[in-house]
Amino acid sequence: FVMPGEMGGFDAVAVQKHPEVEEVNHVHHAGNSSGIVDGAAAVLLGSKKAGKAMGLKPRARIRTFANIGSEPVLMLTGPVDVTEKLLKRAKMKLSDIDLFELNEA
Repeated sequence: FVMPGEMGGFDAVAVQKHPEVEEVNHVHHAGNSSGIVDGAAAVLLGSKKAGKAMGLKPRARIRTFANIGSEPVLMLTGPVDVTEKLLKRAKMKLSDIDLFELNEA
């Protein structure tokens, strides 16, 4: 874990004003989740035309996307239904996918 006050880029004035943001008490919220429990990542999304104009080479493309509402009492069923919807929309099979990341929020 990052120790309070050692999180790079965090404003020291903000830490003094809101010390609870950097408390390591294992409660995840928008103020501490990224710095304490996740690694860093960035994704640059744009049109093919804009990428070409900037001299960038595409590394991936979004073929389609889907979302779905599911019964909140029966948790963790949404990813199954939305995966089926997504594969059908993209005209793909489960075996066409190398790696999945599913988030049930």
